[in-house]
Amino acid sequence: MHGNSQPLTELNLQVAPSTLGLMSLEPVATPQRDRSKPIRVVYIAGDGRSGSTLLDRLIGAYPGVFSCGELGNLLQCTTSLDQLCACGSRARECDFWRSVLARWSLAVPDFTEREYRGLQRRYERLRSLLRPFGNQELSADDPRFARYTEYTLALFEAIADLSGAAVIVDSSKSPARALALSRMPGLEVNMLHLVRDVRGVAYSLRKLDASLAKRGVKVPHRANLRFAGTWALVNYFCERVMPRIPGPNLFTRYEDYTKDPDGMLSAIAALIGRDRIAYAAGADYLLTQGHQVAGNDARMRPVRHITTDETWRSQFSFIMQKGLYLLVLPMMLRYRYRP
Repeated sequence: MHGNSQPLTELNLQVAPSTLGLMSLEPVATPQRDRSKPIRVVYIAGDGRSGSTLLDRLIGAYPGVFSCGELGNLLQCTTSLDQLCACGSRARECDFWRSVLARWSLAVPDFTEREYRGLQRRYERLRSLLRPFGNQELSADDPRFARYTEYTLALFEAIADLSGAAVIVDSSKSPARALALSRMPGLEVNMLHLVRDVRGVAYSLRKLDASLAKRGVKVPHRANLRFAGTWALVNYFCERVMPRIPGPNLFTRYEDYTKDPDGMLSAIAALIGRDRIAYAAGADYLLTQGHQVAGNDARMRPVRHITTDETWRSQFSFIMQKGLYLLVLPMMLRYRYRP
């Protein structure tokens, strides 16, 4: 089902000019990383509203690991007036991200936001996985992919240099981005396929839509078929992509890691080669906000303890629950979800 990935408790470690260009901030003083080694990227892939923000933050508890949030949306966040960094500053005004952007734009010749966003659309959308000869495109022999690599690797290097981290957590979620990153020299990618019960995802999206509507944001109606279809499509492609990433890789369900965060911390320690950190409610690594961008607003708040949110069981009607379940029945059974 998941290629060379294993469930959480069975991790297999044997598998072997723009506005940015005008910035001129001095880099902050940070620990030095070993530049002779590739940057390890723990990439969280899966559908939205699946608990990736919290998992990103939990992985970032380890020393030498930097939790980025949805790094693929960095430019969108830092050019917006209302997008916040987890530290509480506007993303475009956060000292850390301003320093990263300044270094990044200087490292890439003829840097433009427009060019990089175009390259992201080409290589990070699910549709890119449908193109024929996709493997040949993800090669340094393709000038467009070589340019995309130049941009992306320079961004990861800027983050690693300024944070001093040897491991970077990216919860951008798109499996296409995971595959593209795994083809870049200088990066060592471990994909973590995260799945949540489709009913929990749908309920979380309903809550998000209601919250946006209260703030005066016009939200188009989304039918259950769309929720279920997107969930199935993203997770299908995660399954297809994972065997193509050397790994070792990991599969987990939201419901499993939130019920056993200590088990997740153990699995991550094995994945990245760190001494295990024990889970403890109220630990400093849960109470301290870092510099995650995009993702759930929970990144802005301290976490007292980790619990499993299954509010949908009481808020969704019987018909709603059964309808969503039946729409994606084969995958729900494969992921061990029951009616």
